Amino acid sequence: MPVDKRIIKTQRAIREAFMLLTMDKDIEKITVSDIAEKAFINRSTFYLHYSDARDVMNDIEREMGDNIYSCIENFDTDNPYESTYRLLVSFTNAIDKDQTFKNFFLHSKCSGYLSYKIKKLFVEKGLQSAMNRRALDDVTDIKLSLTFITSGIIDTYVRWSDNESSMPLDTLCRKISELTQCTIQKLKQCY
Repeated sequence: MPVDKRIIKTQRAIREAFMLLTMDKDIEKITVSDIAEKAFINRSTFYLHYSDARDVMNDIEREMGDNIYSCIENFDTDNPYESTYRLLVSFTNAIDKDQTFKNFFLHSKCSGYLSYKIKKLFVEKGLQSAMNRRALDDVTDIKLSLTFITSGIIDTYVRWSDNESSMPLDTLCRKISELTQCTIQKLKQCY
């Protein structure tokens, strides 16, 4: 059954209001009244869609996770240069589609938490990919390696985005891809 467009529009307005509020407030201090006022709805309309501010955050995280999974779906550790390059371009395209989300990801009071969640998603997806390629008895070393690589990629990307760097995306992707490829090659020698 198709979802009513008014429901989609209202939920989008609520999520956008929440993201805008996190620019100035910690999530624990954001009230349903704050969100409803910013979204130009009443509290009862808010409660038709979400139970509280944390529920809105969970919905944003779920959507973010879906978008990130689609970005990293084809990451190939056997071809890290091309995979990293494609990943960064698709990730940039995904967050550039929605300026509110981009600001939320880079500048909100939740940005550190969001970076953590994105890193965790990348590591989970990378581990899943590695396990699909070969049978693994112990995944501890691979998890550590993926965490190391992922943190480097995400933190470098965030720093680049946050500073409104004059470096073109293409140059950033090339540099990060080269570093990732070198790191993965080195790690493969170790394991």
